[in-house]
Amino acid sequence: MTTESFLVVTDTPSIKQFVFGTDTLAEIRGASALLDQLNRRDTHARLQGALGRAGGRIETVYANGGSGQFLVEGSSEEEVRRAVVSLNGYYRQETGGEVKLAFGLSPLGPARGYREAVRTAHFQMRTQREMTAVCRSTAMLPFMKECRSASHLPASSPTPWGNEGVLLLSHASRRKREVSRRAREFGVWRE
Repeated sequence: MTTESFLVVTDTPSIKQFVFGTDTLAEIRGASALLDQLNRRDTHARLQGALGRAGGRIETVYANGGSGQFLVEGSSEEEVRRAVVSLNGYYRQETGGEVKLAFGLSPLGPARGYREAVRTAHFQMRTQREMTAVCRSTAMLPFMKECRSASHLPASSPTPWGNEGVLLLSHASRRKREVSRRAREFGVWRE
């Protein structure tokens, strides 16, 4: 099977909103740890998993601070695009729908050098970021309650949380707190 080479760039818009959209320190710490894990570890692993089944491979140029650049080999541009779209779904799932990826993809090869591929991929990513920017509003129908921690989100369920009692939290806020607790217990910040 023949493979083609591509440059993939990723960015995570709205990091500040996700991390600092609350005043709760546990959620800020958890959001930061979760985004770090998604960006530095899970992105490479998920792309490798999606592309490796068909003989593709991935090399990380950099992945930190919410952005990344990857050299990818896949059977087609469509296959690589599907892998990145699947990664975007994983980001949304892990963050309770609060974070999504913006990405750009450009072929690499004799006809298109690295600099040109970087320029093209970044242009696609910027266009995607600008075209998907929306103002978000949460419908607050009489039977919906807002999240105790992030009032712009609807609460998904009552969550017992230490000495604070039972809190009405959104999926995203609950996930941030869980990651914060795990990071504190298992030392994710030791690196």
